[in-house]
Formats: sequence, C-alpha cells, structure tokens
Amino acid sequence: MIDTIVAATRPGIKPALKQPMVVENRTGGGGQIGMQAIALAAPDGYTFGIVPSNTMVISQFLFKSSIDPLRDFVPVTVLVDVPLLLAVTAKHPVPNNAYALIAGGSVISSSSSGNSSGYANPK
Repeated sequence: MIDTIVAATRPGIKPALKQPMVVENRTGGGGQIGMQAIALAAPDGYTFGIVPSNTMVISQFLFKSSIDPLRDFVPVTVLVDVPLLLAVTAKHPVPNNAYALIAGGSVISSSSSGNSSGYANPK
C-alpha cells in the first residue's frame, strides 16, 4: 500500500522540492528500520518518510528501540484515509452486513501483518 501512496503523491512532491525525488524503501523490523533511518537523518528537509500510523503507534510496544515516536517525529499531514472493510466469503450463511454477522454469534479472531489482508477465523 505504501508504494501506491508514494506513486500517487510523487508527482506533486517533485515540483515542490524543485529537484528529483529518490524513493528508498527500508523494509523490515515492523517498520523500525525505516523509522530509524528517518529519525537519524540530517534535519535538512530532504529526508522524510511515509509511515503507517499503526507502525508509529504499536512498534514502540513491540520492539526494543531507541526510537520514540513522540520525541523523534513530527507529523506533517495525513496523506490518505484508508477505510477497512469486513468481508466474508459469499458462501457465508449470514446476510452481508456486520450487524447480522455479530448477531449470528460468530466469534472472530483476526490477524494481519504488513500490507497483507487481515485473515479472520471463527473460534
């Protein structure tokens, strides 16, 4: 998802910077590697990161790190607002709305990592 956001925003950012924009993906560590690169960059205005808000919030509790999102970063803007959908297989016997699914007594556990779709499985 981040690559799509970068591709969509890059044409508008390049003229504002008045120079070419180089994208350097720093993957891994639940976002910690990229966040560390941003935090340690020279404060010259040439390095910025597109970081999912959930990475900023939860990573500090999952990983031992010297990075403190409140101390080391300043939010500039929200680039996109991405709605999340609850989806079930079309073969599911419950009507296609969350109220009916919940009323049907389904207990759902869910997990997701990175840019994958969440996978839920009734317990």
